[in-house]
Amino acid sequence: MRAMRLPVRCTECYPLGDYRRRAENEKASRLRLELRDDNAYVATCPNDHEVRVSLMNLRYELLFESGIVALLYRFNRESVASIASALERFCEFGIRVLLRHDGVSPEQVEAAWQFVENDSQRQLYAFAMMYLAAFKRPFVPPKQFETMASFRNGVIHKGKMPTAAKAMEYARWVFDLVWAVYAELERLDEKAVDAITKELGVRAAQTKLGPPKPGKDGKRRTTMAKFPTMLTPGAPPRDFDRRLADTKKRLDVWGLPPLGAI
Repeated sequence: MRAMRLPVRCTECYPLGDYRRRAENEKASRLRLELRDDNAYVATCPNDHEVRVSLMNLRYELLFESGIVALLYRFNRESVASIASALERFCEFGIRVLLRHDGVSPEQVEAAWQFVENDSQRQLYAFAMMYLAAFKRPFVPPKQFETMASFRNGVIHKGKMPTAAKAMEYARWVFDLVWAVYAELERLDEKAVDAITKELGVRAAQTKLGPPKPGKDGKRRTTMAKFPTMLTPGAPPRDFDRRLADTKKRLDVWGLPPLGAI
């Protein structure tokens, strides 16, 4: 199976509004890049132009999408691993939103993050306690969480091979949980949600990229891109089956073959 690859275009070869140049460079302007942790992409197109892209999707969105794609191609174990990682990264997102809501500065958060940075379990417990403090209830029913955590641990740590049905059940559970918690965070402090989304997404990428090199016309170009995923905000409906159907339709966007073709 091919890896998911980010579809981008060279904006110098494919300029907005210049339909002649767009037609001439339809193929040459297309690039597919391996997904990165830092959302910062630099490449060179076939016409030797520098292509710089700041990806706005957050890590948990891409991890969940990767897990769903793996599940669709029947890589069940890999699917559970990616979706479990998506939940962990969403907990990080939630921690940062709640800390911003409480007035903790980004500098203070980064200084303290080193204590939990390499331990996803500590991050999960930290988020559980912070959510409880903010909303006066657990972010997930304890027995339900225990069942799903046992399933996840069996797959990740004990090498169990999940069925497609069980992997799909886990995916649906994480999807519903993430959207329910996201809605609560939005209601609590929409500005904090927006701020953390920008900081973990495009701002982090732009910091990594630095200033772009000027093109032949002297202009500096960095493209910002955002792709629809199962967990991308602002793209209703937040319904698992509807979004799963949409994901099946856009496999080619990631450079993947149709289902049943491999």
